[in-house]
Amino acid sequence: MNTNLLNENALGALKRAEIQQLAKREGLRANGKTLDIIDALVSRHPDGVEP
Repeated sequence: MNTNLLNENALGALKRAEIQQLAKREGLRANGKTLDIIDALVSRHPDGVEP
């Protein structure tokens, strides 16, 4: 397991543009509220998102 995965708290510390970039890379919609984008990323990757 990669120890550098981004959890919900780490995602919340990122800038919105960085969160949107991660969402787009993962094939998720990136134009909603920031917290909704984070929720979608965490739902898709419960163990953490690759940076």
